[in-house]
Amino acid sequence: MGFDLTISISTGIDEITGVPFVYYNNNGFLDRKPYDPSEYVIPREFRRFIEQRGYHFQTYVKLFEPGRTTANVKDFLVFYPDWFEVKAENDIQEDDDWWTEKDHDGFKRALEWMENTSLIPIFEIWWSY
Repeated sequence: MGFDLTISISTGIDEITGVPFVYYNNNGFLDRKPYDPSEYVIPREFRRFIEQRGYHFQTYVKLFEPGRTTANVKDFLVFYPDWFEVKAENDIQEDDDWWTEKDHDGFKRALEWMENTSLIPIFEIWWSY
């Protein structure tokens, strides 16, 4: 069994219409609009980060309270480790190709893209324990 890390979307559901919604900035006011999946299509370059497996991801989640297995992307980025910490804790060598600084930086860019897609965070990260 490996250590899994998965990204998903969480929306609200309008209690009157039953339609999923997201929040948006409506001229300075927080308002709801129907969830449109086409607005949240993950760019091709980031899709490989949606479902991942590896014990090195424990370094990315270690600062969350014990037993926690989920966080929104905004909170996850607050605790995002630097590359040197990931490298040291997982004994990653310069010639290793299973997780590189380029992967680490690409994963962060993917999370930043997700963070910037909506006013209220809808992207969530789930991990195993």
